[in-house]
Amino acid sequence: MLLDGDLSISPIYWLKEGVPIYLNSTFAVYTPEVMESRVSLDELSRIYLQNDKYQLIWEYFPEPYFRNRIERSVFCAFAGSFVKYIENHYGKEKLLELYQAKRQKPPTISALEDDEKETPKSAEQILGSSIDEVKEQWLASLK
Repeated sequence: MLLDGDLSISPIYWLKEGVPIYLNSTFAVYTPEVMESRVSLDELSRIYLQNDKYQLIWEYFPEPYFRNRIERSVFCAFAGSFVKYIENHYGKEKLLELYQAKRQKPPTISALEDDEKETPKSAEQILGSSIDEVKEQWLASLK
């Protein structure tokens, strides 16, 4: 994911933002002073969920909805926590399969398309649940 050479193809926004946020929270090395002030992605998401001014962000999630830098940070925290939930409950392989399936290809002329290409799988085919169902499970896990 990190070294993907084809920058013209990117996954849907919540995956594009959520994967690096989750990886950073999992693998980054911080000094003890910084670690003491950091809360987990799940705890941060819980805090944002309790704040009414961020209600539209989580209602629209996983669709991106934010009007400023602070709201974008809230969206990114949700995305990171959501990616973490998917990995923990469905497995790393399913997360990677979802990431690959949700990469968006640039528009092309359909006559030039290879008819033999496999249609990307939906989240429901990969996870056995729709993204909306997974979102409901994730939100329930945060409460």
